[in-house]
Amino acid sequence: MGLHRDPSNFPEIEPVEGEIRRRVWYHVFHMEVYSMINSSPYMSEHSFDTKLPRNLNDSDLVHGQPLPESRSEYTEVSHFLFRSAMNGHYIRGLELTSGMKRVKKEEFQKLMKDIQEWGMQWECRWLPKYRDDIKMERMVKTTGRLLLNKALLVLYFPFSRPSEKNLLPADIREWYVLSILHHFFIPTFSLICD
Repeated sequence: MGLHRDPSNFPEIEPVEGEIRRRVWYHVFHMEVYSMINSSPYMSEHSFDTKLPRNLNDSDLVHGQPLPESRSEYTEVSHFLFRSAMNGHYIRGLELTSGMKRVKKEEFQKLMKDIQEWGMQWECRWLPKYRDDIKMERMVKTTGRLLLNKALLVLYFPFSRPSEKNLLPADIREWYVLSILHHFFIPTFSLICD
């Protein structure tokens, strides 16, 4: 089927079919990532080149028509796209922390910086366009923040042991883990209480 390869590699695939293939791939990828959260990764970010789907509603996909540009506002796939993008960070975090080799401080800091930069971009570019008075959009904002903090927690948790003080000093290690847990639980309770 070749879903792990981006449709742009196959000129015979029309745009709408290519977009659907991207969506199917990222659903498969999502299930694969969550099946390996407690084990070593089966795939890496280098084992596929499929681009993220566009931020379009299903009704925007019309066979025989060119694909419109991604929307900047909330769509019915916005939550799925955020989860798909975060899964790439989960994979990188699992690759970095679940192996037998010692983690290099530079690799750890680069991944941490990448996740934080992606989160800031998402917060500044997308979230301001989501409305708080619409429950679904508010839920996507909240779960998006939860997933971002979960990615950081997946990265930091293996280093929460005192034996990892060389990679992450104790005060920074404790602050990050507590901060992530705080940001994880507060939005969860507000989502439940709504």
